[in-house]
Amino acid sequence: MGTIGRYADIFVQGCLASGRRAHWWDVVFRPGFHLLKALVLRAGVLDGVRGLCVAGLGAVYVQRKWGRLYLAQQE
Repeated sequence: MGTIGRYADIFVQGCLASGRRAHWWDVVFRPGFHLLKALVLRAGVLDGVRGLCVAGLGAVYVQRKWGRLYLAQQE
């Protein structure tokens, strides 16, 4: 999880530098859409538990990066 946090921080720094903004719906809906995309569209469900773990970790990363960007904008 430490690596996910470091990459999320890099994402936040890049977005703040370029002026990209996050809204509450990015934090709420993007992780679920990522999970759905990874399981259904990329056929992660066919990989069983491993596919679910990879899709879940990807959704956690998406939630962390957009959540941190949203919080950074509030400061």
